[in-house]
Amino acid sequence: MKSSIGSFAGPSRVVPRGKLQFVVGLLAVHSLRLCLWGSMVLAFTSAQADLSYRPSAAHLYAIESTDGRVSFWYGTKHKKIGLALLPPFVKVALKSRRYLAKEIITTNEDGSDRVEPLDEGSKPNSEPPQRRSRAELSPRAKSELLKRGVPEYVFDSPMLCTFYLSWDDQAGPTMDTAFELLARRWRKPVIGLDEANDIKESLAKLRDDLKDCDIEEMTRYVPASTLSLESKRSDLQYLQGDLSKIEPCDELCAKRTATWLNKIEALHQAAGVFVVSGVAHLVGSAGGIDLLRARGYRVTQVESLTQMGELLGRDQASRNLKKTR
Repeated sequence: MKSSIGSFAGPSRVVPRGKLQFVVGLLAVHSLRLCLWGSMVLAFTSAQADLSYRPSAAHLYAIESTDGRVSFWYGTKHKKIGLALLPPFVKVALKSRRYLAKEIITTNEDGSDRVEPLDEGSKPNSEPPQRRSRAELSPRAKSELLKRGVPEYVFDSPMLCTFYLSWDDQAGPTMDTAFELLARRWRKPVIGLDEANDIKESLAKLRDDLKDCDIEEMTRYVPASTLSLESKRSDLQYLQGDLSKIEPCDELCAKRTATWLNKIEALHQAAGVFVVSGVAHLVGSAGGIDLLRARGYRVTQVESLTQMGELLGRDQASRNLKKTR
């Protein structure tokens, strides 16, 4: 039996060497094109992986009082997740309400960044966290920071540990700021929920939490690759719209949530409000949902345009009834 590398159908059929080389070459070119195309698709999907998945549900909750008036509370993730990824009824809810209320106002009326340095009376009393100068950082630590996307211009910051843990190098504003900018464009008043003392206390706690943080140790035991995977896992959990998968607030966070309620109620009675806060403020017995229910409000998750239409219909009927009285 004669064997040949060119045998495709047994010993009775032998492909000439020249033709075989042509076929092999053609297959190689075709395989290369497929590989290049696959690489392009993989590169594109990988580049979009953080933000291209659409949420299966939104953390949007309707707040309905006994007279039929409706406000909304949206729980965000403090990351740069585009509002275009959210269901359309989220923007409908925002546009339908007179006010936007959020934790801290971050823009001016023209949409520019709002930066207000702390005055002496509001600066935390605790010692600043440990810091290393850029020159003191080891090459390994610098490499991990850069892998995380942290730019070199913040390497001297005393908040470097926070930047390393939470840095988001996606383009655009965070969800919270994106809602604020949209409200500005629609000329809605933007109300800050946190008072100066709340901000002062939060900053003091953050500094206390970070004062013993060493970025060399942090990057050694928590590499950038681990943080990136955890961040993607956390994003996917958030986008499922299931509060049972969200960690509740700590004590200070819960305290802030409770202080917001009177302001939210006043805005609700005035003309309706769209509240924006970190989603953790909605979770658990100390979260906004349970606190509002304890005050007699009906709070439900909004899951469709049909449901949104029914809510706004009841709200309009309530306001029309008030006008006739």
